[in-house]
Amino acid sequence: MQKLKREIEDLIASNAADFKIAKLIKKDLEEYYKTLPDTFAQSGGKDFLVKHTRKIDTSIKLIYRIATREMFHEYFPTKNSIPLTITALGSYGREQLSPKSDIDIMLVYKDIAAYNIKELIEKIYYLLLDSGLKLGHRVHEVSELQEVAKSDITIKTALLESRFLEGSKFLWFETENELNKIRAFEPKKFILEKIQERRELRKKYPLMMEPNLKEGVGGFRDANLVYWIGKVLFNAPSIKTLPHSVVNEKDYIEFRIALEFLFKVRSALHLTQKSKTDQLRLDYIPDVAALLGYKNSSSAHMQFAKKVNKSLRIVWLYARIWINALASPYVPIYKNYLKPKGEFKDKKEALEFLIKHGNSEFHSHPLLNQYLLHIKNSSDVDFQHLIPAIFKQPHAHSILTALSEVNGLGEYIQPLKKVEALPQFDGYHRFP
Repeated sequence: MQKLKREIEDLIASNAADFKIAKLIKKDLEEYYKTLPDTFAQSGGKDFLVKHTRKIDTSIKLIYRIATREMFHEYFPTKNSIPLTITALGSYGREQLSPKSDIDIMLVYKDIAAYNIKELIEKIYYLLLDSGLKLGHRVHEVSELQEVAKSDITIKTALLESRFLEGSKFLWFETENELNKIRAFEPKKFILEKIQERRELRKKYPLMMEPNLKEGVGGFRDANLVYWIGKVLFNAPSIKTLPHSVVNEKDYIEFRIALEFLFKVRSALHLTQKSKTDQLRLDYIPDVAALLGYKNSSSAHMQFAKKVNKSLRIVWLYARIWINALASPYVPIYKNYLKPKGEFKDKKEALEFLIKHGNSEFHSHPLLNQYLLHIKNSSDVDFQHLIPAIFKQPHAHSILTALSEVNGLGEYIQPLKKVEALPQFDGYHRFP
């Protein structure tokens, strides 16, 4: 990086054209992207995404300095005096930037004539493009942020994830004040719309043989929705910092392990396919699994696919429970779903409850998921004599689905443990 900075300084001193400077940065980024597979091998998961985010941060900060240096020359003011702030949005704002994901940024400014700020923004923008960065960008005056957020829920969602990147911290403080007003505006409406949006995406991308790791059931959007609702209601910086009454440490650890594995899978998917793809197609599995250290065999590929499936189910389960805990005091989102009056004392009581309601079709309320998941002191209680009664009920599938949702089929019906979370290759279950 120091060598790159020296070369750029020489070009600026010789009044070189911007595209020549951008060409140097582009070359540096191309060399960097070639090293990503090796970096991934040393630090996968969220750590890899953070490192990648930091590299992109460095490149954007460098471009900001180049643009301001060219605009002001030796009369360069302090950064805080220039009425421009660059913020990171989306997965980039969350420091979860995958190798082929769009780099979403927002340039916030105040239009003060003496600074010719729009010309500076234009210079930064073209330097970014010419450097080869795959941008998604927004440009707004700080005074218009609230109105822009009201006009489109997608924009409001993106703004909730804003992270300061470069520029005036004075203007960033003003931006934060506007963001807090945006966060507090009509939270009930925001929550309802985001939940409905998520339900539509789950219908479009169900948990299937070739899951969508971003938009599908148990994908990153489920985790994002927990974060967005927590941000609106509590201004929580992360899921982990939500109230303990919503997210306890034990559940969070299991959720985080599953999410971490999915981060690795998505990064490996981007690296092996060299494109922005989020669907884990069957023909991608050998390359993705190999990058994650699995052997090149059908049994290893099945083991990998099963872990992906299980991780998606875990993320979906906890997201569902936490979204209900966060949103239910404000909006009714699970009407006519089956839920018990209180926690189950053991598995026998849980099965009796499910069998009792198996004479008609039902869907599990998140509280039912939660209570089934957290049954205590049940290891010595005999419930096996109840298993035949499950299959005598006209809607046994509802009972089995309720157990499957909490990854508990194998705990209650041991022969089914072999097929739990097993992917359906070729359209039917096949044992590894």
